[in-house]
Amino acid sequence: MSRFCSLQSGSNGNALYFENGKTKLLIDCGISAKRVAQRLAEIGVAAEELDGILITHEHSDHVAGIRVFTKRFGTPVYATAGTLEAVEEQRGSVESEVHVLQPEQFFDIGSITVYPFHLPHDAREPVGYILHTGRHKIAIATDMGRICENIALEMKSSDFVFLESNYDEMMLKTGRYHPQLKRRILSSEGHFSNDQAAKFAAALVRSGTGNIMLGHLSANNNRPPLAFERVSKEIRQQGAEIGTDVLLGVASRSCTGKIVEI
Repeated sequence: MSRFCSLQSGSNGNALYFENGKTKLLIDCGISAKRVAQRLAEIGVAAEELDGILITHEHSDHVAGIRVFTKRFGTPVYATAGTLEAVEEQRGSVESEVHVLQPEQFFDIGSITVYPFHLPHDAREPVGYILHTGRHKIAIATDMGRICENIALEMKSSDFVFLESNYDEMMLKTGRYHPQLKRRILSSEGHFSNDQAAKFAAALVRSGTGNIMLGHLSANNNRPPLAFERVSKEIRQQGAEIGTDVLLGVASRSCTGKIVEI
């Protein structure tokens, strides 16, 4: 059996947990090392047990706790060369074993086969991840401004998908953000909106995906009920029922979520 849990997801910090058998992974470490360890403990996992940390990109809400965490627990880190270079420039060297991964190339961590794929985001070399367990396929994609053909191809038919639904377009456009920041978020290398997430989620359901969790919601430009309703409406229009044909959830910005068994 595999288990997934969002320890926190939002523009204020991101850390996701996934395990298959004895192999335990953290995806991003964008909250404090202390908080990561505490939230792992809440789901019965000791930080020392982690087999690796997969980093998506170098923005602070994804790596804020990485140096302290690796110094304290010695967890191996996996990231692209561009991401590692950017992290070192901004925060100093990661104090544990480092593995430089190549996008679009498979590698194994214990019982999990990892496939990193390019994402369109304004970072040095950002990636999403497909996690294969032999029985199931789990896809994680946040911090992207658009869906490219490669993303749609890699993520189709996943059993479980963690998908960005960062902002409601009307809230963003009418909100108080500086025009330059609005343009960045709305750009093709910015973030994924509720509308974009809805259309892609519906396509995923058509491909056979049965479990989707929305994440990385903005505190200022979104609300969980807005994201949930927009995505569920699009899925229902495909003739699928939420809770029966597909499970849909929204990750919390501030606390540990429910464990998803896959």
